[in-house]
Parts: sequence; structure tokens; C-alpha cells
Amino acid sequence: MQHHSSKNLRKQLGSVLLIALGFGAGGLNPATAQTLPAANPISATIPGTSFNLKLEKVIQLPDSSTGNNRFARIEQISPAIDGSDRMVVADQRGRVYTFTPGDAAPTLFFDFGSNIPGFRNGNQQSGLRGFAFHPNAFANPNAPGYRKMYTAHEIDPNGAEDHLSVVSEWSLDAGGAVIPGSRRDVLSQSQPRGDHNIGKVGFNPNLSPGDADYGNLYVSFGDGGNYRTDRGDTTLNPNGQDTTNFLGSMLRINPLQNGGNAYSVPADNPFVGQGGFRPEIWAYGLRNPHQFSWDTGGDGQMLIADIGQSNIEEVNLGVAGANYGWSVREGTFDMTGKQPGNPIQADVLPANHTGDPYTYPVVQYDHDFDNAGQDNAAIAGGFVYRGSLVSELRGKYVFANFGSSTQFQDVYAVDVDALQQEDDFTGLDRASVEAFLAPIEIVGLLNDSDQPIQMLDLVRQESGNNGQNRVDMRFGIDQNGEVYISSKKTGSIWRFVGTPVPEPTAAAILSAGLLAIGLGRRSRG
Repeated sequence: MQHHSSKNLRKQLGSVLLIALGFGAGGLNPATAQTLPAANPISATIPGTSFNLKLEKVIQLPDSSTGNNRFARIEQISPAIDGSDRMVVADQRGRVYTFTPGDAAPTLFFDFGSNIPGFRNGNQQSGLRGFAFHPNAFANPNAPGYRKMYTAHEIDPNGAEDHLSVVSEWSLDAGGAVIPGSRRDVLSQSQPRGDHNIGKVGFNPNLSPGDADYGNLYVSFGDGGNYRTDRGDTTLNPNGQDTTNFLGSMLRINPLQNGGNAYSVPADNPFVGQGGFRPEIWAYGLRNPHQFSWDTGGDGQMLIADIGQSNIEEVNLGVAGANYGWSVREGTFDMTGKQPGNPIQADVLPANHTGDPYTYPVVQYDHDFDNAGQDNAAIAGGFVYRGSLVSELRGKYVFANFGSSTQFQDVYAVDVDALQQEDDFTGLDRASVEAFLAPIEIVGLLNDSDQPIQMLDLVRQESGNNGQNRVDMRFGIDQNGEVYISSKKTGSIWRFVGTPVPEPTAAAILSAGLLAIGLGRRSRG
């Protein structure tokens, strides 16, 4: 991935995209670039790919409730990092399973929900939010972190707050199983509301013992609550710009106990020693970054997906010390209240924005997908594909959009080499594909019969619920770089397995035979 500050690169990329996607040189109206109609900041539409990908069902998790919502609410799919081919899967309701592709059924790893006092699982953003094995969990018994893993979860309040978000450490026995009663709470954050809670916990998978960042745990936090007029809100949630708490931030800590302290703060964290900042904060200005990941190839860059309010979904490069702008910015748009009485209305950036302190996204898209009215949208962060089953996806970041809309719940892909960090968006043409900042595409999907299918239709088939209107996709990755996709509405996990090769027709076989005969005659002649 490239890191640049010049708008020229974006202009060049936009020109290439326009040519590639069939827009003529005179097909855009630059005069529209600074006109921002309500709820439609980007009037371009996302193109499709030139290929389709087949989904192969890998495993079904056991139900964890009753009725239409009985299915396991899959939150995370990760490799076991123990030298095996096992995958580890979290059900938001508290249970974690393992499986190896080809297994008939998963194996229960541990029921965290039953072993956490006050475990809270009351809505779509509570419960078990994620887990991470220490990178030394199964490696060197004489080094720190051996037989340790971590969870992010929600628990009932102990005061006036709505609830608490907690990171806990757990010990594993000689066989790699969680030791009941071994939980040690590492950190917590009071939450003012029930949504935009703690997100994911993770270690950089690209590092080895001795590397500077090895063993440091990253933790994502939402801003603590959505803007809602029914709650009496008149302004956007300011927590993304409040650095005296963890809300709206990415944290970076060493989670191992340090004497009498539950954890330690790396000395090179960007805000250590600065007044008004919690030293644990690594970056801030985020709204709801419940998914982040690292590219396991290329330059190993961190990618952070951040769910927007009413206008923009975005992907950010992980940058130490970054202020991603929320709630002053949403994508490359201004949220400082230029629209009287409507704080959720985005506007164009001010002319002097190149001198502002914000780090802007490298991918963005808006909520009006077809320019026919706003749709419900939320980005589902994914992974950079580095596997071997799907050559068309290699080197692409795979992510998705979901929400409560019956349309536009699609899988997307973007080449990571096209992601550019820029700070000058003067004249950004929101009517062209350059407004997406990178060449994102909709990935076509095929079912097990090689027929085109939308994720929502697949979820309805799997769940038997034709009234389902929300896919709630989550992505996973294995030790080989293969990418998996799941839905919190079905308990199912699929894997991308490539574009099927059609069976040759009789005419094609005859043509190939005649060609071979002709080539044989020429080689003899």
C-alpha cells in the first residue's frame, strides 16, 4: 500500500477508473463536485467484478437460542495458531468452537458466557465480541504469554452506566483447553448506552519474538452510542474526540500482568506523556470500528473498518497517533453542523482542510447506493485474501455491507495496492468513482449449484425465514490466507473457493480436437 499526500495520485487513479469502467472524458460534470444534496454525498455507483465466486459451506454451528433467532450469532472466525489446521469460532452468546474444514460438526472449545459473572448478551452489539490467543500461547513455555488468551465482552453495570466493556485474560492447560476460573480482568470501560461497544481484540500476526510490536494487544472501542432523536440527542456523539476515555479509540497495550498493574502501556505509544490523553490510546476519532485486521502479505498494513452514522462507511489504514475525525468528519465530508438543525447531514470539506489534523479513509462509500433514496448500511470489515483457491481475489481486501435493507447487502473487494493515504480532497468529484477513493467492486456470488445468489437470499434459505432482512456478515481467515464468510442469522460458515470452470460443450470439444489435428499436421509438415 502507498502512503501519499498528493491529490494528483487520486486524480490519476480516478482517470484510470473512469476509462476502465467506460466513462467518457466528457461524461462527468465537475460543477457538481461541491454540491451536496441531503443524504447522498456520493452519487456514483459501485461497479461489479468481471468474475463470480463460489461459496462452499464448511460448517454449521449449533443453535444457541430458540425461535427465528435460534442460530449461533457468529462473531469471529480465526486460526488456532497452535500448529494445527483448526479454526476457532465465537458465538456472540458466549460459546467458542473449533473445527477443521471437512469436520461434520464443530467441537465446543469453551463456554465463556457461563464462566463470566454478569455476562451480558441482550442485543446485537453485546455478549462475546472477540478473542485473541497471545502469539506465544503455543510456542515457548519459557517466554511471556505462554498458554494465555484474551476475550472482549460485555457485562452488567456496577453503577450508573448502561454496562461495562471488559478485556479478560484466560489461562490454558497443557492440552490447550481453557482453565475454568482462570479469568483475570485486564481493563474495562463504562458504557453510556447499549451500542457501539468494545469491538475486536487482536495481535499483529506478522511479527516474531523480538520484533518491536510483538505481544502488544490492540483493542477497538466504539464511541458509546448512536445518535438518536428518540433519545433526545441534538448533537452527534462527541466521544470520538474525547481522549480522556477509551471510547471511539484503538488501544494498544501489553496485556500481561506487570507487577501490581493489570497491564502495561508500551513506551512508544503515540500519546504517552501527553496531557488530556489516556496513554493506552493508539489512534482515535472512530465511531464503531468493530472489525480490524492485518494484511498477512504485502507490507502487512493494518486495516480498520469503521461504521458511519448516516452518510459514509469507511476503511482506514491503521496509523499510530491518527485522529480519524469522527464526529467532526465522516469519511471525506464535514460534520460540523453547517446544515442548521440537522447534525447528521454531511457537507463538503472546508477549503483549508489540508491543514486539519485528521487522517482520512482510503476507501469510502455512501448510504444511497442507487441514488434513489437512503438505505440502511453498515460496513463489515474483512481480510486481505492471500490464499490459493481464488486467484482473482489474491491481494484484495474483502469486506461487505449489511444493514436492515433488503438490498445492497453485498460483498466487496479492493486491491490493497490501490489504497493511498491522502489529505487533499479539493474538488473531489462525488459523481465519479474517484469519490470511493479506491477501485472497489461488488463481488458476484454463486451457490453450491453454481447459480448466482445474493447473500440475503442465501441467509433466507439457510434460516428458513423469508422475512429476514439483515445479513449481519462476518469474515474470517485461516492460516493459509483463505477467507471465510458467515452470517449471524444462520450459524453457517462458507469459504470462497473460486470461479467454477464450465463443463466443455460438444462443440468446444470438437473444435479443440480439430485444432489439435491441425497443429499436429503443421508440426509434421
